[in-house]
Amino acid sequence: MSIEPDVKARADSLLERLLRLSESRMVLAYLSYAHEVTIIARETYPELTEVPMPDLARACNETLHHLSGHPKRLLEGAADPQSNRSFAEMILGAAVQRRWLPFLERAVAHAESESQKQGAGCPSK
Repeated sequence: MSIEPDVKARADSLLERLLRLSESRMVLAYLSYAHEVTIIARETYPELTEVPMPDLARACNETLHHLSGHPKRLLEGAADPQSNRSFAEMILGAAVQRRWLPFLERAVAHAESESQKQGAGCPSK
């Protein structure tokens, strides 16, 4: 599958932004993205669609499985820079393939804005 240059540039930039986050902000970014994926998954509800979408349901489930595992390792102190990079690359690749990049971009932007608020002296929640 060929990736459009604009999408590749956005994904490359997003990877670097993700890896610059502190571990606690990475957790926030991944949990925010997981929340977005649950919204995508609603499209598979039988009462909302006449056409079954098992592939979309499976993709959402697999993504949520991954998004719950890596933050757990981050919180346990079991992640290292290489596993952080590998995980971010995997999540980004899937987001590009599934056309979910805008959702991941929004999640990372949220984590970055929370980090800036905290850096500006705003209390963390």
